[in-house]
Amino acid sequence: MRSLLIGSFFAGIGGGLLIEFVGAFNTSAWLSPETFVIFAAIIIGGLGNNAGAIAGSLAVPVIFVELPEFLPQIGSNPALIPETDNMVVGALLIATLWFRPQDSYRSARRTSPGCCGFRRVPAPREGAPPVADNALACSGLVKAFGGVQAVRGATFSVPEGHVCALIGPNGAGKSTAVNLIAGTMTADEGRVRLGGTDITGWPANRIARAGLIRTYQLSREFGRLTVLENLMVAPAGQPGESLLSVFLRPALVRAAERENLERALRTLRAFGLYDLRDSYAGDLSGGQKRLLELARSVMALPRAAGPRVLLLDEPTAGLSPAYTSVVWEQIARITQAGTAALAVEQNVDRALASAGHVYVLVAGANHVSGASAEIAALDLAAIFLGHDEASSARPEPEKGLNI
Repeated sequence: MRSLLIGSFFAGIGGGLLIEFVGAFNTSAWLSPETFVIFAAIIIGGLGNNAGAIAGSLAVPVIFVELPEFLPQIGSNPALIPETDNMVVGALLIATLWFRPQDSYRSARRTSPGCCGFRRVPAPREGAPPVADNALACSGLVKAFGGVQAVRGATFSVPEGHVCALIGPNGAGKSTAVNLIAGTMTADEGRVRLGGTDITGWPANRIARAGLIRTYQLSREFGRLTVLENLMVAPAGQPGESLLSVFLRPALVRAAERENLERALRTLRAFGLYDLRDSYAGDLSGGQKRLLELARSVMALPRAAGPRVLLLDEPTAGLSPAYTSVVWEQIARITQAGTAALAVEQNVDRALASAGHVYVLVAGANHVSGASAEIAALDLAAIFLGHDEASSARPEPEKGLNI
């Protein structure tokens, strides 16, 4: 948003000066050839890095468009050189799209300053979560959409260093509950506490900076950034986010970026993604994208003392059994360092095997909760089927309700 505002500011100044120059707005002042040159510069240089954007801006508008204007006239046709410019730029654009569709300039690979190996993942901690050291506590969450109550008094608590699972039939309100906790939706009623702080009603970005990081059902990687760059943008409050710091405190910016780089490389090694660090995130497989999103979430967790919570909305949706096991192993490894995790999981068997405490949500309300062994002894199929039958037996809503 800041970049857009700064660019729009200078564009507005340029537009004002242009009006003074031409005397009145003229639609013929900007034709398709100018647009073609700008798009060619973007595509040839690439959007993936600053150096590519600068190289494209210099190569196309300056070298191939402006400099030939100073060449001696060839033949008797004064339009020969401009037309030749368009042909050259077009040929360069086609060559870029054919041979280097990602861009013509690519940043050099960064070398790893260290490594980090895997640790054996211990079994999940079972038993009811204690109340004293809850990293996340939600009580009485309510959310209605017109005449439909998606969440009805849902209550959860997740202690530090524990994995809790949230399961239930389709339409039970699990994802809505996650949205209420993360701040992407506002609850009609209820409270959410992160550590000892009441974060009810906080916007999502403030909640994330406070220590609660969420993922989504569909992976949301930055496809045109590399795997390493996806992790580098995750930490909040980087000195380089301030334009003044970039120019006035460059040493601080470089030191913070070196620290983030070393941390990102260690994280990639821990998640088995180090060899893909320079690959575009959009080119990864579904399982690799899930691991990347989980690794990026770890990078986004605050390093200062305070609550650290991962809110995972179906982290293994659509994955093969092999990748499902890898993702849950990584979740368990993360929690061993004290991070709390609340995961929505459609695979009930996996949730019971990997989480220490399980909440069963039915029709937007807590149906039962307990240690995974206790929940495994229940007839969950009958519970879920009963919910589906109850849903189908509900009367039609009255006319006029906005549902």
